[in-house]
Amino acid sequence: MTQITSQTGMHEVIPSPDEKYLAFRFSFSNQPWELYLMPNQAKAKALRLTQSQTPAFRQYPWREPQIITFAARDGAQVYARLYRPAQASPGGKAVIFVHGAGYLQNAHKGWSSYFREYMFHNLLVDQGYTVLDIDYRASQGYGRDWRTAIYRHMGGKDLSDQVDGAKYLIDQHGIASDRIGIYGGFLWRVYYPDGPVQCPPGLQGRGRPALGYRLGTL
Repeated sequence: MTQITSQTGMHEVIPSPDEKYLAFRFSFSNQPWELYLMPNQAKAKALRLTQSQTPAFRQYPWREPQIITFAARDGAQVYARLYRPAQASPGGKAVIFVHGAGYLQNAHKGWSSYFREYMFHNLLVDQGYTVLDIDYRASQGYGRDWRTAIYRHMGGKDLSDQVDGAKYLIDQHGIASDRIGIYGGFLWRVYYPDGPVQCPPGLQGRGRPALGYRLGTL
């Protein structure tokens, strides 16, 4: 097997009918999809065909989130995207994002299908927040056992992965336990005190309509 493309990121490739050329879409974590063309040869130079962003979009320094892992309570290594302010300090504030339903993979090097949330996370970091975007149990791309870990038990390991993510933020990045918020999919509704998993102090579940009010109190 010979590697043809060389850019770090995500590719969607279609060969020409004679297989001499490859047309592909390429994206990176802070660069939206663009169209490229290259000869079907190893280390060949790819020609960029499109420039889809406006000048205003390109002027903003969109962040490249760090891909990290943290240990869940059962020993599993959970992948996530981590966004950190340049001047992060102990006792800081953080937000955990719960991507929808578990049926995708978001901790990767490509442009996220949750691009609105990605842009929102950049805004949060501008305001001094750390953001953790977790590929919790049932997320795509980690094999059968990961995918089926919540079978007939939604609100189990998918939820505890969020709580363990909060613990990671507290232990590894000095985030204050009473300055963590969460938003996103249905799981935030399970974070109330009568839920099945005990949450770290101050970890509150809030839906998007109330998020601005909640963040104003952190």
